[in-house]
Amino acid sequence: MSARIKSGAALLATGIAIVLTLVLAVWAMPWLPIGMTWDDYTPAVRVSALLAAASALTGLVGAYLGGVTGREGGLVETLQNLLGNRARLRNRQQFRNRLERECARARRDRRSFLSLILVRVQQGDDPCDASVLEGVGQIVAATMRSSDVPGIAGDDEVGVIAIGADSAAREAIVGRLRRALASYSAELAMSSDSGQEGAVALSAITLDHASLDPDLLLAEARSSLSPIVAGSTRAAAA
Repeated sequence: MSARIKSGAALLATGIAIVLTLVLAVWAMPWLPIGMTWDDYTPAVRVSALLAAASALTGLVGAYLGGVTGREGGLVETLQNLLGNRARLRNRQQFRNRLERECARARRDRRSFLSLILVRVQQGDDPCDASVLEGVGQIVAATMRSSDVPGIAGDDEVGVIAIGADSAAREAIVGRLRRALASYSAELAMSSDSGQEGAVALSAITLDHASLDPDLLLAEARSSLSPIVAGSTRAAAA
């Protein structure tokens, strides 16, 4: 809870800093109908405005480089968090890059845990429809924690990097996701034009710090995928 409070406070402070920097920029532009005019710009005021702008910008750069999210997120992810777009699915490369960074961070900090949750959807021999994968992504976004990172893990796969989640925390996340996916699997079966049920499979894994490798995490998660029976709440998690 303390880490969440600190992370939230950091995001709030960074958001305020961004807003104030934008206000300063607008106020200091003499060609706009508000704020300062050219007549206000004495040599002393010019130096003051330059120092204020430089201070604001270097502060934001320092906050970004220091990892204000507490999760080693990039600038784009930080801005998405501030704008309320935390639940956006990362594309496959973004998800892979984030998984690599989180594995490296967890190896450095041996008190930190890392889990990977994987959902795969298959509809017969055909590739999963984009709308179906989007639906799974929405379910994942609705059930995950604010600190988790969702994204496309592979063909027909949505993954969740559960940062700081040990086996107990992982099972709590999987329990919520399992129930939601069971209902969604039933909807897929009812709406299928061919009458064939879409196979939704789920797995989750937490490895020890010595085994925190992106390829190993993904391989272990894929090998333990277990189908979710439509309308039920049974699914296996490693």
